[in-house]
Amino acid sequence: MKTLIIILLFSASIIQAQTLVLSTGVEKTVANTESQFMMGYQSKKQRSIGTFYQNNVNRFISENNPKQSYWYGVFTALPIAKSEKISVYAMLRAGLMDEQFVVIVPSLETKIKVSKWLAVGVASSYRQGYPAFSFKTQFSLFNQSTL
Repeated sequence: MKTLIIILLFSASIIQAQTLVLSTGVEKTVANTESQFMMGYQSKKQRSIGTFYQNNVNRFISENNPKQSYWYGVFTALPIAKSEKISVYAMLRAGLMDEQFVVIVPSLETKIKVSKWLAVGVASSYRQGYPAFSFKTQFSLFNQSTL
């Protein structure tokens, strides 16, 4: 019984110390423009880990587009500088592109807290040998104080 109580208390402290975040946005690369969807956990120290999916925006506009590339995988983000409203993160995304290529992309992201639940961000990364830029919105679902 004591073990069960300890496990429940430990689990409650872990769940309270992090929040589920969802973000959506657009990334412009040298090849095309991609829609971006991310879901992950963010700790009170603003460290994040999760999964993402990116797809060519033209796929949603025209089904006849022969270039239907997509990319999915995992990401992690660590804060470099943070304040109450603005934070800068180092992010690393790794995943499979078109089920054929392993892609690892480093990026820097600046996030501006709009409210307890909403933040907007801009990022620059290095993809396909060229700089890429993205804009996204992030929603915090549970513990709103971590954005």
